[in-house]
This record gives sequence, C-alpha cells and structure tokens, in this order.
Amino acid sequence: MAIALIEESDLRRIIREEVAALLEQMHRPAVRDDLPPILTVREAAEATRVSVYKMYDLTRRPGFPAVRDGRMIRIPRDALFQWLEREGLANDGQPCG
Repeated sequence: MAIALIEESDLRRIIREEVAALLEQMHRPAVRDDLPPILTVREAAEATRVSVYKMYDLTRRPGFPAVRDGRMIRIPRDALFQWLEREGLANDGQPCG
C-alpha cells in the first residue's frame, strides 16, 4: 500500500478548488438544453411535471414568467427554471396558496 504525501498548501488549494466548483454548480440555473428556448404551456407542464391546467393557473400568477400575445401564452425556458428555483428557495414548508 503506497501512501502519497501532499503539502498542506496543495491540499488546501485542491479543497478550495473543489468547493468553488461545487458552489458554482449549485448556483447555476437549472437549464434543460433539450427543451426549446421558448415553451408552450403544454411543453412547460411536461417539463415541470405538472398538469396543463396547473400550468395555466401558474401563468396567471404575478411574477410568473409568461409572455402573452393575445390568447397565445409562451414561457421562456430559462426564466421558468429560475422562477422554480426562487420559489423553491422561498418555500418555508407551508402550503402554497
């Protein structure tokens, strides 16, 4: 069994780099590149695994990233996942209402 010796300064540098990489990964918005940049309500519902009816309900919420053009509703993919992340972080365990 071989034991590798490493200087304390090198070990600290490696740990700092790994922690920085993990923190960056945690704060990166959850973007699904397999989805188009602009989603229909149905596509957004499927991507987030909620019903189409619930997605229409969400589009009426203030602050939800929906773009309306007459009766047509489109949802920017990146904004949707950023909104979900913010809402998840704001959730204090209480029922939404």
